[in-house]
Amino acid sequence: MVNIYLGIFDVVFVFLLVFVLLVLKANALPADHFPFLKIGS
Repeated sequence: MVNIYLGIFDVVFVFLLVFVLLVLKANALPADHFPFLKIGS
């Protein structure tokens, strides 16, 4: 059971890490490319 929970945690952690990287990359690009990921102004 513990291994299953650790596996789920790893998947969620990797997903969140990739999502954050995508958001940062979207913020570095013009807003026209990813308007739905644009955070802030």
